[in-house]
Amino acid sequence: MKGGSLKPHEVKDFLQASYEKDAPMNIDGYVLDTQLSNLYGKVYVNYESEKVVLAFRGTGMENSQYHNQGIN
Repeated sequence: MKGGSLKPHEVKDFLQASYEKDAPMNIDGYVLDTQLSNLYGKVYVNYESEKVVLAFRGTGMENSQYHNQGIN
């Protein structure tokens, strides 16, 4: 398996979108597939390069012990 095709800022943007209810429809040429995406994971497709990015959110901050204690 070979990685490295996403730049660090793209990884950050996809991960951030995975937490958003109203995620961006387009991230760096990747289009949000609204039929396959949900609250817990987003699917972005780049039809030109024929690549797909799956971004799954982890535990939401609403469940974080640090957030509940006011430590961010």
